[in-house]
Amino acid sequence: MLAGRIFHGLFVRLFKRQPVSTLREEITYVSRLSILIPYLGNPTLLENTLVSVLENRPADTEILVVLGRYYEDPYDLGDEVQFVPTPNRVALTGCVNFGLSLARGEVVHVLFSGAEVAEGWADSALGHFDNPSVACVAPLVVDAHVPTRVVAAGVDYLAGGNLQLVDHGKAVPGIARSGASVLGPHPAAAFYRKSAILAVGRFDGEVSDRYGALDLAIRLKHANYRTILEPSSQVRLPSEREGAFRRALEAERFFWRWAAHFGWGRSLALHAFYLAADGCRMFWPPRIFAWTAGRLLGCLAIGDHQRCLDRLKEAEEAVERLVPRDMTVAAPRFAVAGVRPSRAGAAAGQR
Repeated sequence: MLAGRIFHGLFVRLFKRQPVSTLREEITYVSRLSILIPYLGNPTLLENTLVSVLENRPADTEILVVLGRYYEDPYDLGDEVQFVPTPNRVALTGCVNFGLSLARGEVVHVLFSGAEVAEGWADSALGHFDNPSVACVAPLVVDAHVPTRVVAAGVDYLAGGNLQLVDHGKAVPGIARSGASVLGPHPAAAFYRKSAILAVGRFDGEVSDRYGALDLAIRLKHANYRTILEPSSQVRLPSEREGAFRRALEAERFFWRWAAHFGWGRSLALHAFYLAADGCRMFWPPRIFAWTAGRLLGCLAIGDHQRCLDRLKEAEEAVERLVPRDMTVAAPRFAVAGVRPSRAGAAAGQR
């Protein structure tokens, strides 16, 4: 059945009528989008993602599958998909960073294995990159089993250490209009302006998969870039359970990494309240023991805050070098007329 879905996707892709473009249009839009899928095992999830992408991707789009683990390509998709093995055995962020170095698109769509897309999901997101201040577009992530239920309309982060999935559990029709600003995207699906990522620094390999996109989002926001929610760009994601120990460990580590950036006094005060509330939710054993162990072990990351502050400073200096204060920079070639780029957005246009 899976083979049939893949061959159907290829048939649709090969024989679907494509719009005729002039040479000028080809120069402007070829490889504008690169779809980057990191693979760390579970071929069924990868193949489900590839089926939906091959059926629905826009024209002139490259698909990169970065193989952190071995995959044999049983359906011989090499003509449609580039399978690129990493030099070493790496984690998810390593796969994404390796793929970024190979991607030719102006916009890179990071899509986790298991995520599935529908027709037109990329077109509505790409339009936001006409505004050079936009570095990231967050698709609306919905439950694969209940597509009318929202998993995340972007993510937010409170100084006390609370990562929030925006509008989690709401019905899709009740989501905010297109163009609303959010702090960051759900890590499983995000569109990025490649030049913006290169300006502020790639994904941090020391941050967990759950927090990697948020870590990058904080740096992008510090550099005055924007992340935009696009509800009409929908990605279906299967549910996944996470253990209490791992969840607590990753949350605590991330808190200590960024507490100084949000202010020590405010962060520590709010963190105490958040720990009390989160601990009550984990009250029953054995979850409370795993949660406590994870929080205590996560405190060892307290010294990482200086490294994060240094990365913010480096990102700010990188943008300053791209756009001197007294320099007027033209918008990129696909910018909307009349949009005045921010300093960071202008930097993206220069890249």
